[in-house]
Amino acid sequence: PIGAGTPLRGLKPAGGDEKTGFTFTAPNPIKPRTLFFFKPLPGLRLQQGGVGEVPYQWNPRRTTHLNWKMTRDEVTVRSKSPEVPADLTLLYPRSVERERSMHFATARAAGLVTDEADFVRTAVQDGWTSHEGLLLPAPARASFEVEIPASGVLTFAPGLARPELADLEPSDGCTLKITVDGASVFEEQLTVGPFEVERLDLSAHAGKKVVLGFESLPGSTALNDFCFVGEPVLSAVKKNPRRVVMVFLDTLRPDHMSLYGWERPTTPGIDAWAKDAAVFDNARSVAPWTLPSARTVVTGRHPELYFSSKKLPDLLGEAGFATGMIAGNVYLTANFGMQEGWDHHTVDLFPPAGDVTDQALAWLGDHQGQDAALMVHYMTAHLPYKEPEPYKSMWAGERPPQILHDNFILNQVQTALRQGLDDKGKQYVRDRYDQVIRWLDTEVARLLSALDEDDVVVVFSDHGEELWDHAGYEHGHTLYDELLRVPLVIRGPGVTAGRFDTPVSLLDVTPTVLDVLGLPTDGMDGTSLVKVTTGDATLRGMLADRPQTVGRPLYGRDRWGVIDGTKKYTTHEGHESVFDLAADPGELHDLGDAEALVAPLREAMGEGIGTSA
Repeated sequence: PIGAGTPLRGLKPAGGDEKTGFTFTAPNPIKPRTLFFFKPLPGLRLQQGGVGEVPYQWNPRRTTHLNWKMTRDEVTVRSKSPEVPADLTLLYPRSVERERSMHFATARAAGLVTDEADFVRTAVQDGWTSHEGLLLPAPARASFEVEIPASGVLTFAPGLARPELADLEPSDGCTLKITVDGASVFEEQLTVGPFEVERLDLSAHAGKKVVLGFESLPGSTALNDFCFVGEPVLSAVKKNPRRVVMVFLDTLRPDHMSLYGWERPTTPGIDAWAKDAAVFDNARSVAPWTLPSARTVVTGRHPELYFSSKKLPDLLGEAGFATGMIAGNVYLTANFGMQEGWDHHTVDLFPPAGDVTDQALAWLGDHQGQDAALMVHYMTAHLPYKEPEPYKSMWAGERPPQILHDNFILNQVQTALRQGLDDKGKQYVRDRYDQVIRWLDTEVARLLSALDEDDVVVVFSDHGEELWDHAGYEHGHTLYDELLRVPLVIRGPGVTAGRFDTPVSLLDVTPTVLDVLGLPTDGMDGTSLVKVTTGDATLRGMLADRPQTVGRPLYGRDRWGVIDGTKKYTTHEGHESVFDLAADPGELHDLGDAEALVAPLREAMGEGIGTSA
């Protein structure tokens, strides 16, 4: 039975005294999806018997009453008494719903699924990794009528999914059996995670129409035997498979890349690779931060339409591709729906650049001979800067005294500014930014060197970084071009190498990838850029005339704007500004808000997003 609450068991003393209070810890009995725990999750409560709700406090100076906090793995309870608190229950409806979704009877009763097929085809999350696949609580069987291709191989990542609620009795193990026309071709005892990729050779059945069966067999009991077959793909082993690799470089502004003319050799590896690629010199994002930008990249739609739109991994999956995403930013997690469509989706916050490249190469290796699409995200150019030697001493001098740590974050820079960080100190921060870009380039070049000329490769960023261009620092807060301009480099069959100054957008990434692969691009707000590279004057003219609507800041109040020809218009809390980007690319001279000037730009802003403004 799945109850409404989860008892908190196993509390043990973890220090404290009568002055500050006593601390007790226990394993977290639920599987939270969030990455930060300074506040309780929405709907999450801790209740004690007849006392009522226990208040959540992240870091109290002293304990005057019973309180608690949690991390992904542990619950901490603080008390004035040295006695272990008793009769505590976690109430978290979201975990209860997730647990019910793993049992067909309770999932159907709760209206979470409509039938067996709807139930079986699902996703499970293991830590920060999400897997699309087949859920087969033992005993269960799913069968598919398929034709085995020549040199056919089945790739899949089997494992035993953990219950959502730890107070439920754990599985005693189950067995996955795969059959072809009833004959066993694979049988393995499953363990919890880590869902490692298996490759099953089915070439002995090539050319035959068969029934491919997946069967889960329980241990001594069937209790919580959540057999899961992750990322199953049946394909031919190809000599020249189609591959798509999208290299997502968070927080990288193009004018600090030597590829785009920066005075320092920050990106020599990308520069060399890009000689055979299309380099777009006038590309912009739709927003000055990650989430809306990433949603646009994978849909070719404005970010507001993300959840109602088909995603690039969905479309590629339908075309026979295995799909994966490796990410390092909180806004790219399943909490924000960014796992949707990917067979394999994993997040590791702020990973070293080398680890990201290693993961990407390993995933591509697991899918050798298959059509495969991978988005690999690097957090390297984002605060905190953590470049190792020899990059750490490449351009930056001694750390200014106002900045207390090498791996500083935004609020520490803001504190340093209040304490008198001068222009020399700001230059130190800029130098560190260039150094992390140089480190990033080394690892990106290692990935790019493993790809070949037939692969479809897109190198891009989600937004830039302000380095006091307009008296501010970091990103997410304005619509100036230091935050909106992004690198965009594309290589693939049919894409002509060269440099192109046509104004383009992250809206155009998904349509371009699909077009290179010969797949339809219907219903998208963006446009394929392939013909831009082959000299189509009509398309170049259309894109030059296309208004690009921007906005959606992370911080502060709403800001919206549009780039229309050489004019850039922004509006914020009733204040309207216009800049002539041809004469004033640094956006330093506001042309004012005369109605005759701003009215057509307001109209263009609405046109750019398909609404009135």
